[in-house]
Amino acid sequence: GLLHDIGRAAEYNTGADHQLAGKELAGTILKECGFNEKEIRIIQQVIAGHSHDRGHETAVYEEEAEMIAGWIKSADHLSRNCMFCKASDSCKWSETRKNRTIVW
Repeated sequence: GLLHDIGRAAEYNTGADHQLAGKELAGTILKECGFNEKEIRIIQQVIAGHSHDRGHETAVYEEEAEMIAGWIKSADHLSRNCMFCKASDSCKWSETRKNRTIVW
């Protein structure tokens, strides 16, 4: 979860897809932190597959990765406070991507 948006800087600086850039960055970080190859592969698949309405061609292969990517996608959406955001009207996100509710 901590690494799922690590590629945002590349998106803002170069227009690169943040999920694919994040997948690559995370691989380097996870290897340096001592994760094994399977763990790295699963985490990279989660990062590449947590999209919101984007139709990425990135396939999630590991069953664990597909399940975790769903959790990350849900948590990512629910953590947005779009209802309080002053830029909500000019936001690039579609209305279906904006979180307008608080779940207790």
